[in-house]
Amino acid sequence: MVGRGDLDGRHGVDEASARRLGDVMLRTAGESGYHQTTVDDVLERSGEPSGRFYQHFRSKDECFLTAYERVAGELAERMLAAGRSGATWCHGLTRALGELLDFVTADPALAAALLVEVRAVKGATAVHDEILSRFVPAIESAREEPGARSSIPYVAPLMMGAVEGYLRQMLVRAETETAHDALAGFVYLFVLNYFGEEAAFEAMDRVKDR
Repeated sequence: MVGRGDLDGRHGVDEASARRLGDVMLRTAGESGYHQTTVDDVLERSGEPSGRFYQHFRSKDECFLTAYERVAGELAERMLAAGRSGATWCHGLTRALGELLDFVTADPALAAALLVEVRAVKGATAVHDEILSRFVPAIESAREEPGARSSIPYVAPLMMGAVEGYLRQMLVRAETETAHDALAGFVYLFVLNYFGEEAAFEAMDRVKDR
């Protein structure tokens, strides 16, 4: 996704201004709903001069999606880095999911934009799916671990969808203060599909005992 703010300085674009407008767009949409958010709302909250918005973006959709791609991409990289820091696949998985839950707990409005309101934005599906696809190799690497069993193909996207759906409902109900309570169950779900029930219960218990 490329907005005007990414066009090598054309149109005299101020990158910091474009970033600020995108951040305000996401947070306002997360708080009020994407369809209820207007360009005027974003300009007022950002403090940017009238007319600045269209120096950077062709539309409200483009503003949201450009910011979404950046913020969701940064979150994905943090999660993947946390996963790589684990001593084992399961340890890395727990760290990566913990990073996601930290984000949801710390900034519910931004999390709502990324997980809930993105579904209301035209053209969002392709951007959303591309970011999720970055996790598939890391999750599927479980098959290379000792004790891994054969699991159904394409199970990683199904499990990611389950996690996202759970968090989406949590955000809609404004229950993010308990987000970390879901960590053990998430770990159980992933481990179950690659290592079986006994290993899944053991992994879940380790998370609960931390």
